[in-house]
Amino acid sequence: MFSVEAHNPAVKLKFQYSFEEFKSTIESSGLPEFFYLDDVLGMDCAKWISEHCTKLDVDMPSHIVHTKKRVEGKKIANVLAFYIFHRNDNKYLKNKNE
Repeated sequence: MFSVEAHNPAVKLKFQYSFEEFKSTIESSGLPEFFYLDDVLGMDCAKWISEHCTKLDVDMPSHIVHTKKRVEGKKIANVLAFYIFHRNDNKYLKNKNE
């Protein structure tokens, strides 16, 4: 089970139960302010949202990875963390060279 919290006013919660639902919700509604991933579909969604944020050249939204499978949760979190690290590193290098 996935949940994506959509843009604020009164914070609406949307649930996605498949990778395709997750992807189509973000493509049609835009990036959420916050999203939640579990271990069922989390790796596919983590990879996709990292690629999507790269294409849009935007920061990763706030997120939580919650799983009973500790190793799988760390792998998902690492995919998201790598994107954040890479983006921040590129921003630093770009500003340094200007």
